[in-house]
Amino acid sequence: MGGGRAPLALAVLEQVTGNPSYTFLTWSLYTLPVVVVMLAAGYLVILWWFPIDVNSVVEARVALAEKVESLGRMHGDEKGIALVMLATVATWIFFGHRLGLANVAIAAIVLLFAAKLVVWRDVEEYVNWGIILMYGGAICLGAALDKSGAALWIAHSALGPWAESSRLVIMAMSAVTWLLTEAMSNSAVVALMMPMGLGIAKDVGLPLAIIAPAVAIPAGLAFAFPIGTPSNAIAYSSGYLKLRDLFVPGLLLGLVAWLVFNLTVILYWPLLGFRPV
Repeated sequence: MGGGRAPLALAVLEQVTGNPSYTFLTWSLYTLPVVVVMLAAGYLVILWWFPIDVNSVVEARVALAEKVESLGRMHGDEKGIALVMLATVATWIFFGHRLGLANVAIAAIVLLFAAKLVVWRDVEEYVNWGIILMYGGAICLGAALDKSGAALWIAHSALGPWAESSRLVIMAMSAVTWLLTEAMSNSAVVALMMPMGLGIAKDVGLPLAIIAPAVAIPAGLAFAFPIGTPSNAIAYSSGYLKLRDLFVPGLLLGLVAWLVFNLTVILYWPLLGFRPV
């Protein structure tokens, strides 16, 4: 749920293999070590690069308390939406593999409209139709590249020199994915790299399912440039940061994240059944 990368990677994988390969919980198990380690690494790097120069945050706490008080108690519609959201997450976790993540999400939206908790006018203002069209196009592109054999040809050309072992393939693929995601949308990177990864996986004997986290996780490691992810762009647009303030600590975080990811592949993923050689 943390972004569009994972659903898109899983959709491309399912389109190629014909069946879902991950439950909500198994995907979380594959990704959890990188999240935990990078939380600590990010905290340390931020404190080192941006030393705290604020003595007190009392004024901010007061302002937040006033904002919360002005909102008042939760109304019936707000409680209903919260209940639907909790039920959706619980269904994803326990029944998502059987029902399908997308089916659960669509059912939740239908329920919100049926219960008149939201109206179309409110939803339409916040829906980025370009992103939805891009996801659909990416899935179609992945299927076309796989069916035509173009994915295998691209994989041979781009990653062929590292195809001697699964470890080298994943290291090379994750490095390319990380560098690309610093310069373009992470969803676009997933759309580009998933067909390539699936093509070379077939050639070297890698399990196709392992390509989804091997692409989706590095695609979320953009820290160095505003264009890499909207969160970077929002922080940079505040006017308090120079490009160097993003680039240097962001590049360091990206490199650390790439190393942590590959150590996770080598040391942790074997515990889940994947043993790279």
